Parts: sequence; C-alpha cells; structure tokens
Amino acid sequence: MLASVLDRTLHHPVTLHARAAAREVAGLLIPSWCVVCDAEPGYRDHACASCRELLARALLHPFAAEHDAESLPLLREEPLPVVAAGRYSAEVARALLAFKDHGRLPAARLFRPGLTRAAHHLNSQLKESADAVPSTPENKGVVLVPIPGSGSGFRRRGYDPVTELLRTPLPWPVEPRLLQHRVQIMGGTAHAGSSATGRRQRASKKFRVRPSPPLRVIVMDDVLTTGSTLAAAWRSLTEAGHQVLAGLVVAAVTREPEVAEIRVESDLNQT
Repeated sequence: MLASVLDRTLHHPVTLHARAAAREVAGLLIPSWCVVCDAEPGYRDHACASCRELLARALLHPFAAEHDAESLPLLREEPLPVVAAGRYSAEVARALLAFKDHGRLPAARLFRPGLTRAAHHLNSQLKESADAVPSTPENKGVVLVPIPGSGSGFRRRGYDPVTELLRTPLPWPVEPRLLQHRVQIMGGTAHAGSSATGRRQRASKKFRVRPSPPLRVIVMDDVLTTGSTLAAAWRSLTEAGHQVLAGLVVAAVTREPEVAEIRVESDLNQT
C-alpha cells in the first residue's frame, strides 16, 4: 500500500515537472563533463560542442530498423515496422547510458530533435499506407504509447527516461499510462548480455494494459535490439483490443559489421 501511494505521488504531473525543472536548472548551473568524450566540460546539454555535432549527425536520418530485430511480431508476413532516429553507435550508446543511468537529465535534449524527425518520418509513412491500415469508426485516432519504466527504476533515477525524451513536438498525442509494468516479485528486466530467447521469455508477460476504448497505437522505446520489448507491448496491446501500427525508437542496433564487409569488398573490386 505504501509503495503504491509513493508511486502515485512520484508520478503525479506536478511532481514530475518540479523534479525535471530542478534537474534541468542544476544541469545548466553546475559544470559537467561531456557525456560522450568525457574529456572536456560540456555545459550545454552535458555535451561539448564537437560531440553535440557528432550526435546531431548520428540522428539526422531516420531509417527502417525492423529487419535486424528478430523478435518483432510478423504482420502480413513482414515484421512490425519500426523507425529509428539513428543507429546505436558507440557515441549514441555512451550518451544514452549517461542520460538513463547516471542522472544526466539535460542530455535528453541531445536526442529530442532526432526523435521528432523520426516521428514525422513515420507519420508520413503511415499516411501513405492508410489504405493498407484502415481505421474503423471506433478506432480512428493514432496515439503514441511509450514503453513504461519500472517503478524501481523510477525511484532510483527520479525520472522516467522515455517520458523525458517525449518532451518534444510530436505528430500524435501521447498516452503515457495505457501500458504499465506488471509487478515483478523477483528478478530484474535488464537486457544487457541476454540472448534473444531469454529476452522473449522474460518479456512475454511484462506489461498490462489499462482499460480503454480501442486505439491505433505507435509504441515508443529508447533502444531497439532484438525487438522483444516491442513484441511484448504489441502482444499486450493487441490482446486488449488495440491496433499497433508501428514502433518508434531513438536508436537501433544494426548489423554494421556486415555492411562494412560488403563496402570493403565493393571497394576492393573497384581497385
């Protein structure tokens, strides 16, 4: 009971805005090291000028990321469409981990422009494929549903990373409380070092859905690896009567070594 009251208090909009504002002000006033290179002070957004430009370029071109995520559900024999703002490069990974796990809240501003671009890119694709994904009289609007953070993660950080990333102009309204974590009695949900099978098994009953009229949904997460988290969200939302159209992520893990090998072979053939 006490934990439930505490969670409701911590997730109240007034509390969230106050905590976010306090962290933003502290991040601007207190000098900090760059979240990427860690080599020189980065006052604005916790990043130095060169690394801000590097991250901006990394998130400049949204792309279809679903074909490298083997756990995504199949729709009409194709994986659930997912648009990523950028690839999960070393620089993006360092900045995201600092933002998510080390309290560097102002670094969220480094990712919001790319996320906005990716969202509008996805929205354009959905409009073009409107005939393939028809709406019904009971199911007209499209909403963005973020993957929820766990209660323990929120209490540890003092903020929810995905919620903070969504403080940016988007083409759809956000339904932040539609999808919720189930209470975990034992064990965690960290994915680092997990196999695809292990992720699927752990994610299969990860979420519950609050009662709601049928909605057309875009599911949003920070990083796409195997797609097991988006698949679990898709399963829960679909079973609750909602229509999941696509996924949206900040960064996606891709098979860059294979691309590099093809590029090297091509270059060798030209010489």
